[in-house]
Amino acid sequence: MKMAIGKEVHYWNWIERVFNRIPIPYSLVSFFLTIILALIYEVFSIKIKGFDWGFNKFDSFVLSVLIGFLILGNILFLDRMKSTFGKITFLPGDQNLGNDLLYKIQKNFTSSKLYHFAVIALVLVPFLGIKSIDFSKVGFDIFYYNEEPTYWAIVLDLYDNFLNFFSLYLLANILWIAINISWAINIVSEEPFRSSIEIDLFTADKTGGLKPFKNFILLFTIYYFVIVVLAVVSWLTPMGLPVYQTIFLFMIWIIGVIFFICSLYKIRNLFNGKIETEVNRINALCRKKTKQLSDILSRDSPEEDEKRLNQLSSALDILHKERDRVLEFHARFIDVQTIFFFLSSASSSFELIRKNLEVATQINASIASLHPLISQSMISSHILH
Repeated sequence: MKMAIGKEVHYWNWIERVFNRIPIPYSLVSFFLTIILALIYEVFSIKIKGFDWGFNKFDSFVLSVLIGFLILGNILFLDRMKSTFGKITFLPGDQNLGNDLLYKIQKNFTSSKLYHFAVIALVLVPFLGIKSIDFSKVGFDIFYYNEEPTYWAIVLDLYDNFLNFFSLYLLANILWIAINISWAINIVSEEPFRSSIEIDLFTADKTGGLKPFKNFILLFTIYYFVIVVLAVVSWLTPMGLPVYQTIFLFMIWIIGVIFFICSLYKIRNLFNGKIETEVNRINALCRKKTKQLSDILSRDSPEEDEKRLNQLSSALDILHKERDRVLEFHARFIDVQTIFFFLSSASSSFELIRKNLEVATQINASIASLHPLISQSMISSHILH
């Protein structure tokens, strides 16, 4: 989805710009890209004997899938974010706020370059730091080239390292999208948008028409944890995951949990704010009707206004019942299905990270106790692969 202001088309990042110029659905492009990346690895497996090993090929195939999946998410969830927030219905007279909302969300996403760079740096710098430390200790060490010093081997090392760091860059972009989704929800929860959004308290799904938001957040969260699983598998080594990568993925996992809980909480607060507004409106009407009723009763001959008294009494009775109905209403944002999908995706990714941390710690401790030099050599050889 493109955002147009006047006749000019604005893209939110370079990935969206590139893929929107390809006359094929981006889901198919991501799929074909995955196949191409995997086939390139297959060519290397033919040319390099040391690479034609089951673990290396599986690891590289998963990395290819991870990159294709990350690119798909970078485009898909930008598109979903625009469409979800673009379909918000505003009260009559405030429809122009829809364009203002999308413009503000777009401005946050595209103009906060310093924050975006900081997110990318927080993801990439730790891995670059590990590489630098490794270089200072053991010198220029290229894994496949050391095993088989050929032109094909050094190209494979460069290709493999590029894809690993590119996957980290794409992961940083996914984190940036998650941050902007949270920012967008904050914008919607503030004035002038909050009070102008049309929310029906009594929709059949009990979400006030905000179900698209819940579904969007749930879909993004499931995707996010699938990315974590793919990252674990693609970075796996025969010794398990290096400890620093495990800690990094655990932090990414925590961010996903916080994102899901906070996002649903903010949307629920938006709905509860509508309930509060509705109750205040009813209370104001009740006070008005009660004052009118008191004024009539304070007269010397209220029997002359019996018809008006009956009307006011009936109106107050209806208002009290309506207020009770609103106060008893509970939004159903967290249903069984939502809990099931969230817990399934979150727990599976967490368990995979936890088990790999245990395996890596045990193996590294065992190797270190047998021969410290072996431990140093093996760990440095598997950095980022």
